Amino acid sequence: METKLTNSVNFEKVQTFYQTVIEQTDDKEYDHGWVKGAYPSEKLLREAIRNHSLYVLVNDQGEYMAAMILTNRPIKGYEDCAWSIQGPNDAITVVQALAVLPRYRKNGYAKRLVWEAIHIARSSGQKAIHVDINTNNVRAQQLYTHLGFDQKDHGVVEYPELGSREVNLYEYVLKPNEN
Repeated sequence: METKLTNSVNFEKVQTFYQTVIEQTDDKEYDHGWVKGAYPSEKLLREAIRNHSLYVLVNDQGEYMAAMILTNRPIKGYEDCAWSIQGPNDAITVVQALAVLPRYRKNGYAKRLVWEAIHIARSSGQKAIHVDINTNNVRAQQLYTHLGFDQKDHGVVEYPELGSREVNLYEYVLKPNEN
């Protein structure tokens, strides 16, 4: 199956993608803690589309299989983490709302998105990538650890749409001139 990564995204399709992910995720190992209609919110998705920071992996039928948002804005609570690389915010890429439709899981699509995030951040001169993961999302924690992210902390972050969430915070330090 042919796939491509793009940040040219249709709002209705991506909103349906995330709603489907939330509705169909019943496996506790993939527990993202998201709430349909609350997170990812319409405001967050529209802003990410407008900023060309929402990336989707599309198959040859045009179906959105996986998605993520890359931003430079930390989530409230990140400031309490003992990151190896501290701001300024424009030097840090934050991965948000990375998801794969359940029927496409275990095919390497999440891994591909994370590698793309690393490539995009490095190409943009970033110093590190930060991500928070729901403490119950075992699969995401395994993925990020496998790809070289270090767990830096365990704490509480504040999402405007969801309130306080207990998470593990991970960091990938981008080394200069690394390919």
